[in-house]
Amino acid sequence: VLPNVAYKTGSSSALLTIIDDDTLTVTIYPTGSEAREPSTSGRFTMKRDGDLTPNLKVFYTVGGTAESGADYAPLSGELVIPVGAASADIVVTPRDDTIVEGDESVTITLTNSAGYDVGNPGTATLVIFDNEKPTVTITATDDTASEPGEDFGEFVISRGSMTKGALAVYLAISGTARNGVDYIPLDNIVVIPDGARQASVDLIAFDDLHTEPAETVQLVLMPNTNYNLGAPDQATVTIEDDDSGSPAVGFTFSASSAPENQSPGIPLTVSSPASGPVTVNY
Repeated sequence: VLPNVAYKTGSSSALLTIIDDDTLTVTIYPTGSEAREPSTSGRFTMKRDGDLTPNLKVFYTVGGTAESGADYAPLSGELVIPVGAASADIVVTPRDDTIVEGDESVTITLTNSAGYDVGNPGTATLVIFDNEKPTVTITATDDTASEPGEDFGEFVISRGSMTKGALAVYLAISGTARNGVDYIPLDNIVVIPDGARQASVDLIAFDDLHTEPAETVQLVLMPNTNYNLGAPDQATVTIEDDDSGSPAVGFTFSASSAPENQSPGIPLTVSSPASGPVTVNY
């Protein structure tokens, strides 16, 4: 109190404290790289906006497809952002196992408290990548197809119990039948969809008008970094011919050449072995 002619001042004083009524806002984000078996940690960063003066204890729940304590070191459900700091981290440390389980998620959801409000985002997710690979096999579940395409052959590509995420499997296509000529073209990549244990490949024969022996289609699994090869790693379907009568004749090569002083002839191919000589008009 300042002196004035109208009154006398005493020696006492008073202290007034202004209490801030603004609540802190807390948010959470996944930061850094994802977690990976066997020992690469992932992390969440929890951030506060507002007064940085006190320690701030923040509470959260843990969810996701990964199991706390089994797939990663248990999390406490609370984190202290220390005095003067705007953020603090939650570290997710994976635990290695030998189970083929696929990639799994960890989700942190902030919960409200008297000392803060949950902002946006209040939930964050990171993925723990599995280091076990699926084992891929192939079988011919229907090993016969026939012209004119009414009886399909079928290959099935399986990856066992690991069904998380789509898996591209690479194939080599061979056999005596020609891809796109004797049957509907097959791609050399087959994708097993997310959530599925296997994918099927139908073999549909084209019909032609000439006699030929039964032909084969062989699919062989090719190595890839995303899976292991199991057994069997190859399968065969046979295409049965429905024609009778004279075989077909065609050029063996689409183009050929020879020096001027030689006469090697032009090779021809017959679709089916004949009982005697075959005369070709040209």
